[in-house]
Amino acid sequence: MIHYITQDPLWVRIFQASGTMLLVFLALFVAHRFGIKLLREGGLALLRGLLQVVGVGLLLVAVFRGPSWLAPIVLLCMMGIGTQIASSRVHKLPRTRTIIFSSILLSVGVSLVLTLALGIIETRSTAMIPIGSMMIANAMNTISLALERLQGEIKSHTGQIEAALSLGASPAQAIAPMIQTAVQASLIPRIDTMRSLGIVWIPGLMTGMLLGGEDPLRSALYQFVIVALILGVGAFASLSAVLMLRPALFNQAEQLLEN
Repeated sequence: MIHYITQDPLWVRIFQASGTMLLVFLALFVAHRFGIKLLREGGLALLRGLLQVVGVGLLLVAVFRGPSWLAPIVLLCMMGIGTQIASSRVHKLPRTRTIIFSSILLSVGVSLVLTLALGIIETRSTAMIPIGSMMIANAMNTISLALERLQGEIKSHTGQIEAALSLGASPAQAIAPMIQTAVQASLIPRIDTMRSLGIVWIPGLMTGMLLGGEDPLRSALYQFVIVALILGVGAFASLSAVLMLRPALFNQAEQLLEN
């Protein structure tokens, strides 16, 4: 129907974006009527996402045309913003920003260096930035889930942890079950994504390559590489975040701090 109104590609995309936003607002409004208070937060996130993706798109045009050393700077900026977003979910935990940024930097940095060294990812900015951004976003989400779940597990099992400490268990031993639960819970979406790959979910990268005339087998294998990288980065990020946080949950007398 849009193409009957205009044939201009830009206006077609504007109409598509507007229609999609109306659909999302409708879903949020229905949820609001049932007492689920997501209308304001979801609406602001939607508008913010639109402005950000348009702004970043314009910025990336300049970055892609510039020298390759701009790519690491862009990725570091993304890590900083991702840290701020993730820390807002678990702001009551100690040293949150430092731990989240360190975990993202470590997991994404190691993965990028290894994949670049092995030739899995090309060193061009047009390859590093999109794939690196997917790694950062996944690490941010996984860390948020892990730390939020860990915080909830500690609150609901405070007595169990303190009992274990009183019986001579070390802080690492007392909190080990909660860490295992938090990491496992944070990876459920990533594992389900891998399990549904190609059957329930055909990713955009693979679709774009197919529409561009790429060989289906090569497209499928490359998409698998990206999804597998995202799963690996998520596991590394989640585990490193909770392990970095663990010492900060106890004082020097090995007593559990209130969070």
